[in-house]
Amino acid sequence: MSPGKSPGPIPVSPSVVSEFERRAARAELLAREAAAAEEPLRFAAGLYRVQGRLAGALAAAHAEDPLTGHLAANGAFVANQMTTKCPSKYTATPKKTA
Repeated sequence: MSPGKSPGPIPVSPSVVSEFERRAARAELLAREAAAAEEPLRFAAGLYRVQGRLAGALAAAHAEDPLTGHLAANGAFVANQMTTKCPSKYTATPKKTA
């Protein structure tokens, strides 16, 4: 496939977001039951939730205006979705000057 051509519809089940949420809930349940693994399991739960939000945002965007499957064409859009739909403490913010 040549650059700029859409790969066609990307099937994303509406249950993709709920599947990530199910995994997050399971990780949180396990975190409460296993003190030694609590921190990594809580991290995994948060990661699943962010992945679910991003998957939902990208699926909605693709349904509205199909992504091409090429980084050069869609990289800026995907990066924007990652920072606006899934903000975190790692999102770049301007430093305040004194």
